[in-house]
Formats: sequence, structure tokens, C-alpha cells
Amino acid sequence: MVPPIIKNPLETLEDMGGAVASNVKQMPKKAAGQVKQSLETGFGLGNSGSDTAAQVDGGKEAAKVAEDKKIEQMKKIEGQKVTARYQQVQREILAISQKRQQELPKQVSGKPGFSEDKMIKQLKEEKKPEVQKKAEQAEKEPISLQREKRKSEMHRGASG
Repeated sequence: MVPPIIKNPLETLEDMGGAVASNVKQMPKKAAGQVKQSLETGFGLGNSGSDTAAQVDGGKEAAKVAEDKKIEQMKKIEGQKVTARYQQVQREILAISQKRQQELPKQVSGKPGFSEDKMIKQLKEEKKPEVQKKAEQAEKEPISLQREKRKSEMHRGASG
């Protein structure tokens, strides 16, 4: 929280900044009006100044109305863009949530790193007959290991 001693001068500076900004925005308009008046009086149009002043005011009003319409159209277009972007984001969020719902949660699927392919492979392995499992295992193991297994089985068989 800002101490009140500092807060008051900051608020004053902020108010002054806002006033200066509004004056700066109005300066070009005032300068343009002054230049136009000096040109009219310089060319001897001072007698019909009231007519031209009315035309200038009417022109300013028409320009202001046209500018307001443009601003409203730009706001409307911007609103449509924002709405379209919002709807797109909502669709993306919905797609992600549906994708997550279709996936199996880790608690249900078992260990981390669960995949359906691994589960299918395990089920197929369980269904294979013993002979086929041994043949595949024998193919995978080196020959020296196979020999050692046979020796140990023969020894065990002989000893009981």
C-alpha cells in the first residue's frame, strides 16, 4: 500500500497528466481552425465569414458523425473477431477434454507407462502354449546359456 504522503502527489500528477493529454489532443484541431480563419480573412472572405463558419461547423459535425460511424463499425468488427476467437478456444478446450476422457486414467490402466499395445502383447503371451514359449525363449537365449540349463536339468534329474 502506498503511504498517503506519496499517494497525494502521485494522484495530483496523474490528474495533471490527464489534463495535458486532453489538451494535446485538442491542439491540432484548434490550430487547423485558426489557420483556416486566417486564410479566409487574408483572402477577403471576412464578410461571408458567418456563412463559412456555419459551413465549417456543419462540415465538422458531418465529419464527426462519419468518424463515429467508422469507430462503431470497427468496434463491431473487433467484437465479432473476439467472439470468433473465443468460440474457437472453446472448441479446442472441448476437443482436449473429450480426448482426455477417452484415455484410460493411470490408476485404471495400472503401472505408469501403460499402453494398450503392451497389454495386448501380454495377453497373447499368456495364451501361447508352453512348448511354443520355450522355443521362443530358446531362440532368444545364447547357446552357452542353453547348454548350462540342460546340464543343470540333467544333474537335477539324476539326483532326484
